[in-house]
Amino acid sequence: MPKYAVIIVGAGNSSRFSGEGKKQFADIDGRAAWLRSADVFLKRSDVSQVIFVIAEEDQELVNLRYGAIIGFMHIKVTLGGKTRTESVIQGLAMVHDDVDYVAIHDAARPCITESMMNLLFDDVLEFGATIPVSPIVDSLKKVNQDNVLQSTENKKGLYLAQTPQVFRADILQQAYAGLSNDAAFEDDASVVQAAGHSVHTVVVDRSNIKLTFPEDIQQAEAIIKSRLKRNEKLRKLFDRNDDS
Repeated sequence: MPKYAVIIVGAGNSSRFSGEGKKQFADIDGRAAWLRSADVFLKRSDVSQVIFVIAEEDQELVNLRYGAIIGFMHIKVTLGGKTRTESVIQGLAMVHDDVDYVAIHDAARPCITESMMNLLFDDVLEFGATIPVSPIVDSLKKVNQDNVLQSTENKKGLYLAQTPQVFRADILQQAYAGLSNDAAFEDDASVVQAAGHSVHTVVVDRSNIKLTFPEDIQQAEAIIKSRLKRNEKLRKLFDRNDDS
């Protein structure tokens, strides 16, 4: 069975999140956003490492608030850098040599599911580099600095990239090792592409949202609660079938 390491990147400053504290630590129906993702990964027998990358300024908060559960779950914590790229590099430095694949996930995406992980982890075995995407369904408008509409863009073939993005460990390590000091990329797929590797996509639904604004917390909670209700209905249905 291949081994996976998971890097949860949570060193950002949440500049667009005007709620109390940073979005990666936001309470989502009784559990921190980053922990909701960690729970899904830790349930998998093929995940041998979970690494949480945090900002230096959050070190005390993480130790006080999550230290016990981090120790119990055997999650490794490391400090990130000034950019997301630097933070991923710090996480990669902690990946064990015997790991075959690395998944990199945004700490502010608390709605990842086991079924999504199954799709991605299966796909990367064939393609070596896989990311989840969802189709853009709304109209795309280009607006100038004065908030005046300029044009409507063609959305055909355009998708929204999500995380976790999963890669063969050697491909990802080599791609990041070849970066210059001033390199800046939107995501890990862009780094791997720049190194000359193709990246495969898996279409998933849009429920794997990223917390960006305070109102996103309510949406994430609604998604999670709806899943719980659906699972409870299915459980009751199976129980009735077993009794019949």
